[in-house]
Amino acid sequence: MSMNKNTNTNIDESLYSRQLYVLGHEAMQNMSKSRILISGLGGLGVEIAKNIILSGVKSVTLHDMNDVMLEHLSSQFYLTPKDIGMNRAVAVSNKLAELNMYVNVETTTFNPINQALVDMYDLVILNNYKTEEQIRINNLCRASNVKFISARTAGLFGQIFCDFGNEFVINDPDGEQPLTSIVINIDNDGIVMLSDTTPHGLTNSDQIELVEVKGMNINDKLFKIKVISPTSLQLLDFDCQENYQSGGIVKQVKLPETVSFKSMQESISSPNFVMTDFENIDRPMESHLAFQALDEFQQTHGYLPEAWNTDDASKFYEIVHHMDSSMKPDIFNKFAFVCQGDLAPMQSVIGSVSAQEAIKACSHKFRPINQWMYFDSLGCLPEENLKPEDCEVTNTRYDPQIKVFGNNFQNKLANQKWFVVGSGAIGCELLKNFAMIGLATGSEGKITITDMDTIEKSNLNRQFLFRSKDIGKAKSESAVESILAMNPMINIEAQLNKVCPENEEFYNTSFYQNLDGIANALDNVQARLYVDRQCVLHGKPLLESGTLGTKGNTQVV
Repeated sequence: MSMNKNTNTNIDESLYSRQLYVLGHEAMQNMSKSRILISGLGGLGVEIAKNIILSGVKSVTLHDMNDVMLEHLSSQFYLTPKDIGMNRAVAVSNKLAELNMYVNVETTTFNPINQALVDMYDLVILNNYKTEEQIRINNLCRASNVKFISARTAGLFGQIFCDFGNEFVINDPDGEQPLTSIVINIDNDGIVMLSDTTPHGLTNSDQIELVEVKGMNINDKLFKIKVISPTSLQLLDFDCQENYQSGGIVKQVKLPETVSFKSMQESISSPNFVMTDFENIDRPMESHLAFQALDEFQQTHGYLPEAWNTDDASKFYEIVHHMDSSMKPDIFNKFAFVCQGDLAPMQSVIGSVSAQEAIKACSHKFRPINQWMYFDSLGCLPEENLKPEDCEVTNTRYDPQIKVFGNNFQNKLANQKWFVVGSGAIGCELLKNFAMIGLATGSEGKITITDMDTIEKSNLNRQFLFRSKDIGKAKSESAVESILAMNPMINIEAQLNKVCPENEEFYNTSFYQNLDGIANALDNVQARLYVDRQCVLHGKPLLESGTLGTKGNTQVV
């Protein structure tokens, strides 16, 4: 079954304007030719699929052999209770196809994944597969030079593995504009003195060319360099007898890089890690072993470690200790306690990073993860361990979250009152996660979302709560409509007010004192600072975040 049979290869600049600014036309053209298979359409898989479809590849095929269960609604934001019993890929295919008319969205239930299926794609992405099956499919991909990503979550732990083949070419490793500096002088030994107003920012691995130099025949030639100081460098292999007269600009020249990846079978025993937490430098290896031990535990005992069960945690650690006797039990006990969890915010983090790696694989722009990345959010856990009776399931969509944080925490979430300022790209993601975790679903809970803007076509590329039919409508009102479709139990109100001194009659002391927290999703500094001052004045926590191209920041104030 397929949707969006669009064969137009031209780039719609009115839709992709912001993305074109970051990636450029060449990278976007590469993406528009890419065919991707995404296997596993739980919360993690749908997050990856959503982001990739929005980015504008040629086609995405959704693959899943599982039927929808109530627990899948914990993080899979396109599922509803009416979908229970349906195949997960089929259940969400239409909603994913609506995200981008230029992307062909198909479904398949072909099982098992074999060489013939893999050969149809440029990239295969697996979600929450066991290690043994990851290795098998990775070997199939390598046999046909098909790029491969595997993503996995277990409660508060996440894993990403990338293998883009033996010779993956990166056309632009960092996406930054080439560095330039003004030449002050060049001597006959090739020593270049540059303007001291700003450091040149170059390194010994860079190559440069010079232009507009008078007196020396060195314009438009490529040089390797040796950095002498922040305002000087030496041209290597320099051979010029003329004397420098005046002028000149140094320009950094970006050359393609070729990177070699190891197979998962080889890499799993000698992993290369991308660090995400420099305070816990041992955490990547601990997480690496934990995911392998999880598969062995399930194979041995026939189930996953029960939530906050100390006996299961001890059995789990025994497996780890057999793998590496130097490992201490603390982290592995916590892994065992929470591994049954299925948390929307974790799927959002691991899913968005995995989708970014898919964009790198298809566009050949930006340096990819080489090769393992682990992320955890253990700081969310209480200081004292919960007990199994604290996490008894309630036969609701929140059960996989209750297994991590307990029923008391879930009840507190349900009765929280939050103010979300802005419903653009970040605001859409915040609201989606708030709906999935059950924020403000109780009788005393409420989310107030305000945004004075209306929806434009260029918003549809990254603000996934909106569709073409919403163009011209108020963002906050359309966002609320979409969120209620994801979780009808959420109490949420849309407003169209600007948060500023002139509107303090709406957002006064009484309003702020009734809140439990504020989340900023604003795109201008002045408004963000104003909200920050209000939070300080009224003693309320602030979730602050922002993006600029491929860069982003988040801060809890």
